[in-house]
Amino acid sequence: KTTLRIIGMDKSPVSECFGGVLKTTIRYSASKASASLEPFWSIALDLSDAKQIALEDALAAYFAEEKIEGVYNDSTKQESRIGKRVEIERGPQVLLLHLKRFMFDGSTAHKTVTRVEFPESLSLDDYYCKGSTSAAANCNYALIGVVSHHGPKSHQGHYTASIRQPTMEWSKLDDDSVSSVSLHDVLQEQQGNAYLLIYELTKVSKRDCNVESPAI
Repeated sequence: KTTLRIIGMDKSPVSECFGGVLKTTIRYSASKASASLEPFWSIALDLSDAKQIALEDALAAYFAEEKIEGVYNDSTKQESRIGKRVEIERGPQVLLLHLKRFMFDGSTAHKTVTRVEFPESLSLDDYYCKGSTSAAANCNYALIGVVSHHGPKSHQGHYTASIRQPTMEWSKLDDDSVSSVSLHDVLQEQQGNAYLLIYELTKVSKRDCNVESPAI
């Protein structure tokens, strides 16, 4: 049997829009598992040193099971192997994906210029808890915004934002300038500068995911 710990989320306009729930399960090789349900408002994704990476691969790495060898278990007096897995218990209405472009080595910071291929439509079905009431929901997300950092250094540069209007047309916000931009430009030209990706549940997914989502 799995021991479950629940961390509550205060209700607010922010949590209603951006709040989701992650389930973290830690399983020992010689004992029962423990799990926790914790609220989240964004997911921070590591970028590899490769020149290019797909967003789906970065998500797969984030949700991949982590295995730790050689951990001493006080109860059994033996070394154990620990498996740690993170899954989505409940997805947010608006999903914020933070691309970790700024890296710190203790004394200096630098910007990672890895190009990230991100899609217009994104499915997170593979990362939902298989035993949760929302696991059967087809939770698909659509891109509605991209925040980009322009510049070679972490302490220098300029931020812009591209957003999808209710008319499904895209606009680029650059200081006090607002201009039209194509979806192609959003998906292609921002790959090397994208810092924050904003996805929203599709209309069908909103209906399905809200029916039996667990309250925390």
